[in-house]
Amino acid sequence: MKGLLIKDIRLMMGQKMSVVIILILGVFIGLSQNDINFAVSYIAFVGTVFALSTISYDSFENGMTFLMTLPIQRKTYAIEKYVFSFAFSGILASIVCAVGMVVLGGNMEAGQIQDVLSNFGASLMIVVILLSIMMPVNLKFGPEKGRMVMLIVAGIVMGGYYALTQYFTEKTMQALAFLKEIKLSEVQFGLVFVAVAVVMLLISLAVSVKVLKNKEY
Repeated sequence: MKGLLIKDIRLMMGQKMSVVIILILGVFIGLSQNDINFAVSYIAFVGTVFALSTISYDSFENGMTFLMTLPIQRKTYAIEKYVFSFAFSGILASIVCAVGMVVLGGNMEAGQIQDVLSNFGASLMIVVILLSIMMPVNLKFGPEKGRMVMLIVAGIVMGGYYALTQYFTEKTMQALAFLKEIKLSEVQFGLVFVAVAVVMLLISLAVSVKVLKNKEY
């Protein structure tokens, strides 16, 4: 896995100007709007998409065929992609969060600082969920087709939401009423959120490994 990580790090170093621009943009958004939370969430999402682009580079000019001739297991390749993507997104989000707190920290109250840290943790869990959804799709269909599939999935989700709110209003309200009865503290909600993200990640990893094992390079 070490060799694969070095490969992806070098790929990102080849795009260091783009990475720097992303960081500057994130810091600028946070400082201009005086809102670190939005900037951190935005950069975490952009970092995830950016990290997944390494799959496209691996596939360029039959690169995957060459990689699969090396002494690495396909499971190792899949795990490395999750590790690298999460680490890359996390580092970018950490830098933006740290710079924002240093610059704006003097004007922030204790409650606001806690809110920023909570949002940072939530952003990392959202990265895990995004990777859980996007990684198997990208490995199965490739980056180009993968984006199309994600758009279709997003359309289905939006269509389902519209149907629930327009045509199944009564049942939807009953479901929401049931959820309101479940009173969770912030800590409990956070633990549930983490548990859901971890379960999704494990399922996603299993699917990704199966996709790679069934592919011929």
